[in-house]
Amino acid sequence: MVLSQVAGKAMSKTGRYKVFPIVGAALMTAGMLVLATMDVHTSRTATHCSMVVAGAGLGLLTRMPTTIAQNSVRKRDMGAAPRPARAAAVAESR
Repeated sequence: MVLSQVAGKAMSKTGRYKVFPIVGAALMTAGMLVLATMDVHTSRTATHCSMVVAGAGLGLLTRMPTTIAQNSVRKRDMGAAPRPARAAAVAESR
């Protein structure tokens, strides 16, 4: 939640949003890879750190698809843009 809010504020100030999904995907992938290598001997600290990294990546990824969909449609279509079917139709039409 924290990184999602930070990314939203940074995106509104700078107007750039393409970097956040890239960094988010990298963080989430790294966190998931570390989580995948856990076993019964993995410490709680390592488990928590990898969950925080994966969660940070997820936080950076959650807000961006909606924002990208809303930026790619006309103002009158704004309410329908975040829906997956509508977003896919908009992406195909461009």
